[in-house]
Amino acid sequence: MYSGEPSPAVLLAALGGEGDTIPASLLSVVAKSEYSDGGELAKHLLDDRESGGIGNTFDTCKWNDVSGEKPTWLEFTIAGGARRLTKFALKSANDVPGRDPKKWKLVGIRATDGARETLHAHDGDAWKGKRWHWVEFAVASASEFEKLRLEIDENHGDHCTQLGQVRFHGEPLYTQDEALEAAVKSPETLQLALTPARAATALRLLERGADVGAARDGLLADDAKQLRAL
Repeated sequence: MYSGEPSPAVLLAALGGEGDTIPASLLSVVAKSEYSDGGELAKHLLDDRESGGIGNTFDTCKWNDVSGEKPTWLEFTIAGGARRLTKFALKSANDVPGRDPKKWKLVGIRATDGARETLHAHDGDAWKGKRWHWVEFAVASASEFEKLRLEIDENHGDHCTQLGQVRFHGEPLYTQDEALEAAVKSPETLQLALTPARAATALRLLERGADVGAARDGLLADDAKQLRAL
């Protein structure tokens, strides 16, 4: 669970009703290796697009390790505090089924002492050749972790190893009611949340007693006028 003062990003995710999906805005990822020259980077695993405006060589939103080295890995860090994971999903990329992970495991890592626990281990053809295809995996552990590491020992025979996207599900850090209570006391969060673009969230905050003036530095005059009219 969360420890310390909640960050605006954590509160905004909860205010938006994240449910059990851990928002990409609360995740960061690093990889053992990625195709930097082609722009097929680990960060694309947190982007729900497949193509269009990606800005890399092949206009494809995926991670690709072209080093040929095995094992390879991806490590995800969850902002805000440890979470208990309930399930996760991996999406295959656009081409070459031989690059799909075959033998792999997801490991939870505790930031405080580095303790590790295997949350799911797999050895087989999860995607059966389907491209841009989600497959979901259950997690039974009751432990909470700040880091999640996908360790890939083997793929299906290609030199490269790739994935399309990754999605994690876990217990929310806050209920919406708890987030509302914390957000009205956080000027930094109010500056981000009290805008017409977030009208539904702004209305809940105003009903809870949020002061538009507390966010004045982040608001245009017209924004404040619209908010007061809600």
